[in-house]
Parts: sequence; structure tokens; C-alpha cells
Amino acid sequence: MRGSGFLLSLWIAACVVSGCASCPEAGVLQEMWTGLPGMKVSDLTESPKYAELPDEARIVAQFKMGTVGDLYGCRFTALLCPPQTGAYTFWLLSDNGGELWLSPDASPDNARRIAHVTRWVEPGEWDRQRTQRSKPIRLEAGKRYFIRALLKEDWGGDHLSVGWQGPGIKRQVIPTEYLRVPELSRPMKRCLARTARADRRLAKQCAQMERYWKSGRTVPLALAEQFPLQPQLTGPADSGINVMVDHAHQTMFAMLWGLSHKLRGLGFRASGNQATLDTVLTPGKLGRVRIAVKDTFPFAWWRLPEFNVVITYQEDPNAQEYLPEEREALKAFVAQGGGLIIMGTAPRSKRIADAWSLNKLARVFGASYTPQRVRFGRGTAAVLTVGKEWEVLARGEGEKPVRARRTFGKGRVVVLEGVGAFVSHHAAPANEKRAVDAFTKGTVAWAAAGKPPVGGEPRLPTEMAGGGAIYPELEQNLEGVVLYYARNQKPELLTAFREELPKAQKQIYKWLPSKKPEQPMYIIASAGGGGGWACNYLPKENGIIMLRPRGIVGVFGHELAHTLGGPPNAYGRYAGHSPLPNQGEEHAGWFQGKIDAWYAPSARNMPLRNCRNWPKGKHDWNRWSYDHWWWVWQKFDDRYGTTWYPRWSWVRSTRWKDDPGHRETWDEMVEDMSIAVGEDLFPFFRKLGCTLKRERLATIVFEGETLALPVAELDLGPAGNVRLDLPGDYTKPLPRPKK
Repeated sequence: MRGSGFLLSLWIAACVVSGCASCPEAGVLQEMWTGLPGMKVSDLTESPKYAELPDEARIVAQFKMGTVGDLYGCRFTALLCPPQTGAYTFWLLSDNGGELWLSPDASPDNARRIAHVTRWVEPGEWDRQRTQRSKPIRLEAGKRYFIRALLKEDWGGDHLSVGWQGPGIKRQVIPTEYLRVPELSRPMKRCLARTARADRRLAKQCAQMERYWKSGRTVPLALAEQFPLQPQLTGPADSGINVMVDHAHQTMFAMLWGLSHKLRGLGFRASGNQATLDTVLTPGKLGRVRIAVKDTFPFAWWRLPEFNVVITYQEDPNAQEYLPEEREALKAFVAQGGGLIIMGTAPRSKRIADAWSLNKLARVFGASYTPQRVRFGRGTAAVLTVGKEWEVLARGEGEKPVRARRTFGKGRVVVLEGVGAFVSHHAAPANEKRAVDAFTKGTVAWAAAGKPPVGGEPRLPTEMAGGGAIYPELEQNLEGVVLYYARNQKPELLTAFREELPKAQKQIYKWLPSKKPEQPMYIIASAGGGGGWACNYLPKENGIIMLRPRGIVGVFGHELAHTLGGPPNAYGRYAGHSPLPNQGEEHAGWFQGKIDAWYAPSARNMPLRNCRNWPKGKHDWNRWSYDHWWWVWQKFDDRYGTTWYPRWSWVRSTRWKDDPGHRETWDEMVEDMSIAVGEDLFPFFRKLGCTLKRERLATIVFEGETLALPVAELDLGPAGNVRLDLPGDYTKPLPRPKK
């Protein structure tokens, strides 16, 4: 349960609907039972809690609900008052499972199920599953009908909507004017009042939270504790063993998003970690996590749990070091009964092996990875150097040891050949995956045997599709960018984060003037090389996994561009939605290419992203890759200069200012582009094989003025070099290109 409530209460004043004047208050009764795992409606209705009063109850305005949390069941009940007599069809949207019930009268006893969702559907997917839609049902005007919807949410996204279509009514969510709250018992009224008081407290706490994360500050413990972490789901086989998966010395996606989830499926509690190990191995010490507050997930300080086992890995000797303090902390952790599992690989030479930070850690316990590789399983593995105190678990070709374990003080240590020991290849056969799972489970259980399982309630930090669950311990606020980094971060990379990113940010805003976001960009400086990620929960989180300063600046430029919508209209608002996502991957990659070239002069003697030539043949743009768009936009830069791109954004927002939600067709998008450049682009796009209704756009009215558009003289020849000059006034027509 997320604090004392999920939603702010919303009370609807009574109104009189024709033919239904005797109905009570307008709205829907929403009841919520929290702390229930499972995604089927039966996980709610068969729970003993369902026979009791709900944990929360509200009167809500619509038969609709957005994201509120995890592990709950919800029931929506109302009296339906149709405006006209005739046949009505109903639809249900839900994530996860949902059911819709309707009675031929106002009695709940006569209700029958008319639609249901098995598993989940996305918002707006009214026809994804056949069972979402009811058969046509005849309803009479002036008569009241009992209607009820049930929702069961497990984890992840959640929502519910009930729609209808009837005489003179297009498909839509049932409006409030046709819904009335059923008669309420005294206990239910008390529950509503209790929830309302809790919601008022929650509103104040949420306002405090918002001030913190929008200012780039980590929420203090005293406020964060009002929102307890969700318990981890490990199933009935919960071992009580707490496992930390360390990502502070190399961050690999298979481990970041795969191993913790897998461990929970095997009965362990697991938390990923990107902070230096000496800062998180003291139980009760504060660590940075994300907590759930309504539909936001701010960064907050939290008391860290005790761990039974630490799993650490590093396959790149160039990745971030294990600091001396970390090695000492792990040594003490194991000596006092903790378990340590080390995963490495064969370094390329003896020199690298001797200097490798992971080997320095392994040598604390009397083991080492050598440059020698031997055949093992499907591939090869490093030969281990281990003493007599080690038990060899597996040998490769020539009987060379590749897996080993030992006791150390009260604890236990395991050394393995790499992350493949615990993470199966996605194409591996089922029996091989089962063998890897069995080995993982047995190895973690053995490593944990040095002290009793932590046990207790499993409210450990849990990753939320980002870089958690425990984030780096250090931070720096860089004028709209908040950087989180661990103490073992490389100095040259920190210089790039601290000095180059603010410069890059200013430069990209010059290329694409945009509204400043209300909140800062949160960047996680991760270990190793391998790209990055973007997490769209609020506040938005961007991870950068890079060992080269140039790569850091490029990934930052990409993620920053995702937040920039270009110049707004005269009202300071964005309007219109292009069929090419306004701030999608094409857009982000375009500015990543520009900032790459701005930062590295060697990239300036080629087109942006090196898209020199249009691919042979004609390609309808529904099948275009990013390279197609970047080549087209480079051709536009060649002919019109860099002002055309921000002008294109401004034209769209200005053109649709009276219809901000308008979703453009491909033809309308090309019209926007043509207005922006002052020439007709339809013949050019048709030469590229695009499916368009128009052949020619000779004139178009924009802002009350009729524009005459000559055909753009664009060919399919090679694109020129990247343009880094700053745009001019995007609100004025571009000068005519010279022939």
C-alpha cells in the first residue's frame, strides 16, 4: 500500500438528469483492497479480504482510472441511467484482469458478466480482445441499472475504463451525467470519510515530495518513510535470504534487469545496487532509492536492509575499480558470515590480469583469474588459480578449474567464469535454462549459509525499469541536470559529466529552442560501457553506461533531445502530434549526431550520422529506418540551413493551436514541412516512394496568409556534411534557396 491512499478524493456535486431526477449523487463508488498479488479478478474476489470493508473508498467522477500502484484489487459500482431507450454496447479496458457486470434492473443480485479482459490491454485498445465487448443490450430511458467493474492489478502499468455506445452516442467512456452512486451503508460512509482524511494528508505529502524532486533534491528519510516500499514477491518459496546484485563495477543489461527478477523467482529477495559497496553494506545506513508516491517515483533516502549475499561481476578490466575501502568492506562482510559470489573472465594478458581491479578483490580470498582460456560448456572460460582451501566445482578442458568455492571466516566465497553462470542465453534450450536456474539457486543458497536468513517482511528496494534499485551515493546539480555517481567513477568521465554536459545542454537548446521542462533531468553515471537507458516514470531517469567522454556527451544529447519539443506557439504551448513521433528516436538521434560532431571535430567531415547516400530503391516510410530520416533532414540542412528544423516544430504548434490534440496524417506532416521550408516537398517525398494522397501543394493557407510554394529542387544525390551553425528566426519565412 502506498501510504494511506493512492488517489486524491474527487467529489462530484449532485446534478439532475432528465428521466433520472430521483437518482442520488453523480459519480461512481470506487473501492480498493491493497496488498493483494495476482493479475486475475479471482485473486481479488476469492481473497478473504474481499468480504470485508475495502482499505480505501472514494466517490470518483468517471468510470475510468489511471495509474495508482501495484498489488491491489478495485471495484467500481454505480447506477446507470441511460438517456434514451435502445440498444447499448459496452466495452472494458483494464490492466491487468478486469470484468464488467450489468443487471437488468437496479439489483446487484441479478447482475451478469457482459465483458472481461484476460491478462491486460493498453489504454485505448478497445478491440484488442474479443471478450472486451458486450453484445448489444436493450436499455430503457428513465430506468436505473446496476453496473459494476472489477480490476485486479499485479505489477507495472494499471488502468481501467468502461465505455459504451448507444442511440446517438458514439463510443466513449460513460459520462458522469449518466452515473449515480448507489445507496451507501453507514460503515461504507465511515470508510469514505476515513479515506478522504487520508487523501488530504496524502495531498500535502505529495506537494512536499513534488517540491523536492522538481528542485533536484533527494527526499529526506523522515518524509520518505510515510511511503513504505512495496514487499517483493518471491512466491510461497520465500527463503528469507536477501541478495544484493552489484552493478557499480560494470552495468550489463542482462544483470541489471534480469538477474534480480530471476532471483526473486527462485525464492530470494534481491536488490540491484549502483553505489560503492562500502556505502551499502552497513544495515540501516541511508541509500538512495525510488519510492512510489501516487503516480510519481521520486528519489529518496531509505534505510538499507541487511544482506546475506553479494553478487558482483566484471568482465571488462577497463571498467570502474573496486576501491580499497570496498575490498575491505567485502572482506569484513564475508568474515562475519556473509556470502560473496564473484563473476569474472579471462583477461587478455598477464599484465592486465595483475593490474585488474576484480583480481585484486579475488586475491583477498586467495583466488585469481588467469589469461588462459579453456573449453567449458558452450564456450570458453578463464582458468582459475586457487589454493588448497578451495573446493573446485567445475573443470574445463584439461581438468583446469573454472568454478570454485571456499569458506572464509564465518562466511563463504564463490568464484565463477562470468555472468553466463547465472544468466542463460535467450536461445538456449529449455533443459539448459533449467540447469542454469538450478545452479544459480544452489550456489546462492550455499553462499548464504554462513548466517541465518535476514527474513522478516520483504520490503527491499526494487528496480522500477530504471537503474536501481539502489542508486549511486554522490550527486551534483548541474543547472537543470542532476547527476548521480558512485565514488569509484573514473576522473576523466566525471570531468565530462561535470564540465562537458552543461556546455552540450546549452548548445542543443541553441539548435532547438524549446520550453524548459518543469523538472531537471536525472542522469545515472553507470559503470562500464554499453549504451544507456531512459525511464519515463516521473521524475525521468536517464542512465549512461560509457567509458569514453565522447560517448557520454552523445548519449546525453540523445536523452536531452527526447525532452525538447522545439519552439512552442505564441501561447507558449505545444500542439499537434506528428505521425513521426515529435520527440521520438529519429529526433533524439538527429541531435545526438549534431552534438557528436560539435564535440568531436573528426565527425564534421561527413553527413550527420554518416548518412551520405539514400538506400537504393524506393521505400515507403512506414518501413523507414532512422538513417532514412537523417539523410532527408541532412538534405534539408544542405538546402535550407539549420533554421528549418525548429521552424517545422513551430509551424506544427502554431497550425494546430486551436486543436492541440490533433493527430496529423502523413500528408499533414509534409504540409507542415513545406510551410516551414517555403517550398512544396510533396514531389520530393513521392520520389522517395512515400505513400501520399497529394501530388502537389502549390498553395496553402497558414496564419491567414496564402503561401505560394514552388516545387523544392531536391535530388536523390549524396548528402552534404553536418551543419552546426545556429538557426535564425524560426517565426519568419526562410530565404529562397539559391539555385
